Amino acid sequence: MAQEISILLGGSAGQGLQSMGAVISRSLSRLGFHVFALQDYESRIRGGHTFFLLRAAEVRVDAHTDKVDIIVALDEQTINIQQPRLKDGGVIIYDADKIRGGYEGEQYMPLKLTSISRENEGGSAMANTVALGVVWSMMALEREVVHGVLDTFFGSKGEDVVRRNCSVFDIGYELGSVRLSDTCRMN
Repeated sequence: MAQEISILLGGSAGQGLQSMGAVISRSLSRLGFHVFALQDYESRIRGGHTFFLLRAAEVRVDAHTDKVDIIVALDEQTINIQQPRLKDGGVIIYDADKIRGGYEGEQYMPLKLTSISRENEGGSAMANTVALGVVWSMMALEREVVHGVLDTFFGSKGEDVVRRNCSVFDIGYELGSVRLSDTCRMN
């Protein structure tokens, strides 16, 4: 059976979900995976719930799946709304700086994404890039391709923005020591 993974990124409008989803999608595509992405805009006003859903596989994919392997929750509303989509053995990575709901168990991976980003020159705006590093590590994929995509994606904002994004991505990558089962890895 071909390797595939489905990831849902959720949070409030303005938290960089579209950017994070585009970076993951482009990076997987550069590695030769077929990617299907779906963006949901519940509200274009900053603060409304939104999500980015992607599915990647070694073979062509033409639709998303109802169940996902990884949920990245940048707000509590994402957990409340999207948790039923999580596959058995999947994981919810959430920003413990913003979500204090007592979510415990093997399926939860609380990380202080905002604090980690702030402490490493990323500011709160790059918490999503820390999460991206965690997800990438969980897929057991090489990080250099993401560095190239971050450079392409943020290059127009300057070398310092690219450097800081790469730095917090690398920190997230190191935090991603908890891995999905071998059937969900992309390599």
